Amino acid sequence: TLPQGTVTYQSLTISAGAVMNMSGDPNGLSTSHLIISGDLIIQPGGSILADAIVEATAGSGQGHGGTHGGQGGGSVDTVHGNAISPEVYGNAGAGSGGGKGGGQIKITVNGNFINDGIVKAN
Repeated sequence: TLPQGTVTYQSLTISAGAVMNMSGDPNGLSTSHLIISGDLIIQPGGSILADAIVEATAGSGQGHGGTHGGQGGGSVDTVHGNAISPEVYGNAGAGSGGGKGGGQIKITVNGNFINDGIVKAN
């Protein structure tokens, strides 16, 4: 599991069956940025995961659905995040059983990015 903040590699190959987990901030404040100076290769069966960690208490008003780049279900709140340049966590749903908000990761690759696996931030 990689820590919050910025992590830099010269190059990186994620082999079949390997999983790189990005840790996140449960408060949704500190973001993760993976910088690859050369090539990033994710082989079939390999993955980078930055899944949800923001708790439901961080969501919008009582009973509203979670969101990113829009409004959560039942919400009249302002739009959360930016659909064109999504760099913040997804907003968690609110109320009992609201679930967690979406994960977050920013990846900068200065060489080739070959993704035959999975990159996921649910």
